[in-house]
Amino acid sequence: MKTNNKYNIIRKKLSIVLCVLAILPLCSLTAMAQDDPSLYIAGELVTPANANDVLNDGGSVRYDAATKTLTLTNVNIITEGDYSGIESMHAVSTLRLVGSNKLGEILLRMNYGETATICGSGFNDRLEITNVKNGIAIQAWPFDYEATQPSPGLIIHDCTININAAWTGLEGRGILKIENASVSAVGREDGSIVGWNDLVLGNKMKITSPAG
Repeated sequence: MKTNNKYNIIRKKLSIVLCVLAILPLCSLTAMAQDDPSLYIAGELVTPANANDVLNDGGSVRYDAATKTLTLTNVNIITEGDYSGIESMHAVSTLRLVGSNKLGEILLRMNYGETATICGSGFNDRLEITNVKNGIAIQAWPFDYEATQPSPGLIIHDCTININAAWTGLEGRGILKIENASVSAVGREDGSIVGWNDLVLGNKMKITSPAG
């Protein structure tokens, strides 16, 4: 009887170990799936089927996966709940503005060493982000304390951007570069332009407010 009990205990322990080993690969696959490129517009997943007309309104939002370019044309996106206006996981490197655009929060997750671009063809191409918790955030993902490459940067050129947010206005950890653009960012609680390693202004660009 003692021998059988000992055998049963060993068998149970072995079964538990085998179960854990079987689960671990599934956990790894799940983590990988969560980091795959994905793009949501106001909670709507962008797919190859809807990429040319994400909102089904004639093409105000278009996405080119080959160039990672998202184009907004006179779009007015009202977000509800916790949905961001634009939420990208390694899917968007260029946000192109055409006309006057209004939307909610923008969150772009990128690899270390990459640079995002928000641009238009001139000051009449505009982006308004108001009545939100956060404005625009550029994040490195997955986060790595030992990363040897710089955090993702952001270039803004040839457009007008106005942000009025409750918490943060324009946030990132890399280099923020502004060329031939008008940028106004207000974050009432945690700061307006937050966390950037450096700010580079193009020729004839200057900070008008706050003074100095």
